[in-house]
Amino acid sequence: MDIVTLGIIVAAIIGFLVFVGLLLGRLYSRATREVSLVKTGAGGKRVIMDGGTIVVPLLHKISPVNMKTLRLEVARNAETTQPISARRARPASPTATNAPTG
Repeated sequence: MDIVTLGIIVAAIIGFLVFVGLLLGRLYSRATREVSLVKTGAGGKRVIMDGGTIVVPLLHKISPVNMKTLRLEVARNAETTQPISARRARPASPTATNAPTG
């Protein structure tokens, strides 16, 4: 085997490794502290919170989930002290029961 043939083989191997590295780098998705990932598809469901995963577009789907805390402000009405539900109904007080007696 002469030096030219050996050089071509080494260049082909290095080129292949660079190609595989670029491909894996493109398919790698990373979760951060603020955003976790839900991976579905081949292999079932998986939640990635800290770390990353390889996503093959034809086999997997990634859904980002925001993990930041949200501030919710609740305005209370001055005339009542009980919370009101979405149906405008007050929840039953802990002392009142609807259970049959006897």
